[in-house]
Amino acid sequence: MLVVAGDGDEHAKVVENELLRLGARFLRLDISNVQRFSFTSRPGTPLSIEGRQVGTGSTVWWRRPGSLDISGMAADEALLAEAEAWTIFEAVIRSSGARIIDPPWIIHQAEDKMYQLQCAQTLGLVIPDTLVTNSIAEARAFLNVGPIVAKATSSGPGLAPFVDEVTSDLVDLVTTLPVFLQRAVPADADLRLVTIGDQVSAWRRQRRAGDPWDWRAIDPSGLDFHAMSDAGIVWPAVRLAQVLGLTFSVQDWLDIQNDRIFLEVNPLHRPLPFWAFNSPSSARKAGRRFFTFSFCRLLQRLLA
Repeated sequence: MLVVAGDGDEHAKVVENELLRLGARFLRLDISNVQRFSFTSRPGTPLSIEGRQVGTGSTVWWRRPGSLDISGMAADEALLAEAEAWTIFEAVIRSSGARIIDPPWIIHQAEDKMYQLQCAQTLGLVIPDTLVTNSIAEARAFLNVGPIVAKATSSGPGLAPFVDEVTSDLVDLVTTLPVFLQRAVPADADLRLVTIGDQVSAWRRQRRAGDPWDWRAIDPSGLDFHAMSDAGIVWPAVRLAQVLGLTFSVQDWLDIQNDRIFLEVNPLHRPLPFWAFNSPSSARKAGRRFFTFSFCRLLQRLLA
């Protein structure tokens, strides 16, 4: 098994410990450390890494591929090197014939916020009213109905702004670039669901008066989330992940008087509970138990 993750990835370590217990052979590799390994591939043949073959019968966990160290390169050279590293790394794994969890081209599609919302609507899930526009008139008309927020939709490098309210004095800024706008929903609580195959674990964070629209702004480690049990949300969460083609997903929902509103899916988010390494020991152990049990059940099926 090839684990595509960086050296410091704690979640990959959990998986590797279980792989050791299962007696499986594995190698960890990402783009940032590929220069340390002998790396050879031919079209339609197994990928050779340090003489070890990754091909038909192998499993690749595409966790986080990392990025190339471009320090010391000229700007135009750095752009090409980054693009080449990603493209080649993905291409040789894809052409090797190995089974990939989850394939990067599936992840890329599943990260599309508009596509997520479309799939959720198709499944009959409730979503916030959403508009993407660079028209001042359209944005202002949307705002006139009620409060709206702007959300970043990409997962690339650069700023990672919180979801925040768009007030009337900011509306004209949409002409700079089409903006993803949503109706602001005054929910009772934020929900976070982790799906692994057909297994779901859920956490709830009660909202308080004065909280920002994005809980990450005041609770970045998610310490105010508490485990919850709600059989009614299991099927929608699992079905949505299946429609998106994802083995893993971390989903954000809202709770409004026990009605559920879907917000978004994060395919590449940490499959362990997002606060697992900062929370009290009891919550940390519970999160690890869920992940280890669910993910490793999946591993056993794949490695059988």
